[in-house]
Amino acid sequence: MNNFVDPYNIDSMLRWFPESKSVAVTRDPRDIFMSGLSGSQVTKKTRKFLPPENDGKEKGFLGTADIHLFMDRYRSNMEALIKNDIDGQIVVRFEDLVYQYEETRERLLSFLGLATELHSDKRKYFDPSRSSKNIGLW
Repeated sequence: MNNFVDPYNIDSMLRWFPESKSVAVTRDPRDIFMSGLSGSQVTKKTRKFLPPENDGKEKGFLGTADIHLFMDRYRSNMEALIKNDIDGQIVVRFEDLVYQYEETRERLLSFLGLATELHSDKRKYFDPSRSSKNIGLW
């Protein structure tokens, strides 16, 4: 259930689903910011740094309209995530998933208690080589 509950507040999820597990994926905030640039923020100079998926539409939920708000929000969310030390949650860096795919995949499968053989459709929904184009945009 993607985004069913904030990753820094999974206690509320555990009340309803006590055996559930949460996978929180973090990402370099500079790349998040670049991914969220839109409208008047996109100039000739910044356009070349945008990821291919950036359609130029407003992404207010990322808070990129105000760099200070964006930084405060990211910092606050990360601090809350770090404080949320719960056995039912694993934190994975997006960059590790891309550049250390096999190791990170094994770590995730182990955490979830899944056998490697159950991992079907490898690279169908997540292709590290494609996602690598969205790292280091800044």
